[in-house]
Amino acid sequence: IDPPLPEEMELRLIVFDVTDVETVEEVPPEKPDADTLHDLMIKGQFAGDPEAQVSEIHPRAVNGNGAFNWRFLFNFGYAFLDRKRCIPGEIEDQMLDPILTISVVDGDPSVAPEPYAFLHLDLTYLPRGQPKEEWSVMEMIPGYV
Repeated sequence: IDPPLPEEMELRLIVFDVTDVETVEEVPPEKPDADTLHDLMIKGQFAGDPEAQVSEIHPRAVNGNGAFNWRFLFNFGYAFLDRKRCIPGEIEDQMLDPILTISVVDGDPSVAPEPYAFLHLDLTYLPRGQPKEEWSVMEMIPGYV
């Protein structure tokens, strides 16, 4: 008896805004100018994907706050018995943990090559979505501290 084939899944992620991102330098509130403002961008990468998906750039974000309303779409095969992401190969399929990495980076990589902030979401035991925003809290995610 063969194990069930991986099911094709689609993960949709919407990023509305980011707040309080610690950038390279703080912007003086009395006089922000083009040299002190940062261009923020969101990157999303699913485990096993060769390249990250990127949002548009939020230009001149003041003190790490930016509005995006950007949608990411990730298509992948998921083996429910193994709770793994399946990447088909020529000889053998590769099974990876379903980990989604979301990072906030500077729009100009020469300013800050490393991400300002990131979040790794292990989707293995992720709870179901909630109908009300106030019911959705990060403490629902196993392993989140």
